[in-house]
Parts: sequence; structure tokens; C-alpha cells
Amino acid sequence: NVWIVGGSVPERDGACIYNTCVVVNNLGVIVGKHRKVHLFDIDVPGKITFKESDSLTAGDAPTLVDSPWGPIGVGICYDM
Repeated sequence: NVWIVGGSVPERDGACIYNTCVVVNNLGVIVGKHRKVHLFDIDVPGKITFKESDSLTAGDAPTLVDSPWGPIGVGICYDM
């Protein structure tokens, strides 16, 4: 009775690319999909600039998946 929480992977949806994590149940069915909400953008003058928002689109909701063991909250990196 194994479930898989896998990600993060790039997911294209139309013109948008999301940083996505999927939840697959023991029957191989995708029962949840989380798109990273809080993209990591940083600009430290003279040091580093990195902007996920230059290439990714932010998701718009938290993800909660019902499982046989209870609800599972899914987040990616900076969403935490």
C-alpha cells in the first residue's frame, strides 16, 4: 500500500511552466498536484541575483490530499 509524493518537476500548462509536486496513490492515480506558490526571488546587490519568477509561474493555492493515513499537506521548498 505505497503512495508516492514526487517532485519537484517542471510542468507546462499552456504558456506557463510550474514547479510541481504530484501525489500518486497505490493504484497509480494522481490524487494531488501542488504548484509551488512562493517563488524564490533574491537580489543582493553586488552578490547574487536569482529569480525563479523569470522562468516559472507561481501556483495559487495550498495543497491538501486525503490519504488512508489522514490528510497530507504538500509544499515545495520556499512554500514552507
